[in-house]
Amino acid sequence: MNASFPDYDFSNLRPDQFHSFSTPAEAMNIANKNLSECVEIEHPGFLDELWAAIEESINLPECEIFSYVPDMESDPFSEGNLWSFNFFFHNKNMKKILYMTCLAKSIGDDSLEYAGDEYEMYNDGDDQQDGVFEWEDNDM
Repeated sequence: MNASFPDYDFSNLRPDQFHSFSTPAEAMNIANKNLSECVEIEHPGFLDELWAAIEESINLPECEIFSYVPDMESDPFSEGNLWSFNFFFHNKNMKKILYMTCLAKSIGDDSLEYAGDEYEMYNDGDDQQDGVFEWEDNDM
């Protein structure tokens, strides 16, 4: 997480802030529930494409999956969130970790800054961009 958020020190995280999932479906259900409300209406099929790209990148059935559950009082990324999730998909055989984070803020919250209308999801942060999913959304 320190590599993803270099301006924040995560060294004080506690083990109780992480939850293990027994199957990929558990994490997928959480993500799908949250994302379907805001994405599927405007972009039908998005979730299928997202999970296909993740599957291609990290082979979900071989993964150990963890969720980071932030301390809502001390975590700077939790302030003002409507909902959020943070998943780590660890494939030991492939020697890869995919970190997936998503949060929803109120439309009136200007604490998030976006660089234009293009968003990208990278599978492992190694600049090789295998498993990159890109989209444009001018309505956000």
